[in-house]
Amino acid sequence: MRIIAGEFKGRKLETPPNYEIRPTSEMVKEALFSILINDIYGSTFLDLFSGTGAVGIEACSRGAEKVFLVDKSRESISIIKKNINKIGCQDRVTVLASDYKLALDRIKTNVDIVFADPPYDEGYNFEILESLSERDVLSDNGIVIIEHSKRADLPDEFGIFEKYKYKKYGKTCLSFFRKKDSRL
Repeated sequence: MRIIAGEFKGRKLETPPNYEIRPTSEMVKEALFSILINDIYGSTFLDLFSGTGAVGIEACSRGAEKVFLVDKSRESISIIKKNINKIGCQDRVTVLASDYKLALDRIKTNVDIVFADPPYDEGYNFEILESLSERDVLSDNGIVIIEHSKRADLPDEFGIFEKYKYKKYGKTCLSFFRKKDSRL
């Protein structure tokens, strides 16, 4: 797995020795950042269920000003720390070894982009949207992207959010949400 573009383009990242951590595929990552091309530079990026940290580090490589990487798995946190040290982006990345809800409570700045890649079949998608609705973490024009299985059906509206884009890449889907009253 490599950084696709930006400041750290081509640098190789550590990957897990087993399949307990499911990294976002290169194809999906490339598509995600093609969609976010006008939003990423100078942003504050939050990567929930970070796994290897690849998506957040890619955001950093492409110009995100501040990146939060959140995961509660010890194995994931170990891999994330190896990757940010290997890439040399420690000055812009904060690692939170925590449950995502506790991490949302600890972040004291507005986030422009939230990317969440929870375990597909564990029912986190609605919980994530609900948790973000309840907390004042997302900036007014903020974007929430949830990576999920094609079997998961996310509604067009949920709490304060409306889905404005949906993309499918094989068995993987990306659903893009924003606050109902925001204008991108």
